[in-house]
Amino acid sequence: MSYTHKDPHRQSLLALEQELAQRVAEKQQIEQRITNLKQAIVAVMPLVQEKEPGPDLNLPQHCLRVLTSTTESMNVPEIRDALALKGVILTYKNNLAVLHTIIGRLIEIGYVVELPRSKSSSRPRFKATDSGRFSASVA
Repeated sequence: MSYTHKDPHRQSLLALEQELAQRVAEKQQIEQRITNLKQAIVAVMPLVQEKEPGPDLNLPQHCLRVLTSTTESMNVPEIRDALALKGVILTYKNNLAVLHTIIGRLIEIGYVVELPRSKSSSRPRFKATDSGRFSASVA
């Protein structure tokens, strides 16, 4: 019966060298990720420092800002989602009902118009008027 004798110290050394190589590769990946995160922070920082509508705006003004920020028409769920992206979190029992009421009032004062419904969508779509755009720009 034959057998092979391996030096346990050499085996330990090989295992240590392999682990070191693995850790160096992990360190390089972590350093690259850190570099990417720093670049992302630098890119986002100016956006945060721009003057955003703050708590001094009420919900109708926020809605009007959302509608004037695009040339496309929006339905109420899209308005709600756009508000959330801007950091306006609604905590009403029925958020869509509140937004429908606000949009209705903005229509009454001429800042928003309801567009004719398309055949493909049963939800009404809304768009800011020129006077609504002017009002949003000075608010």
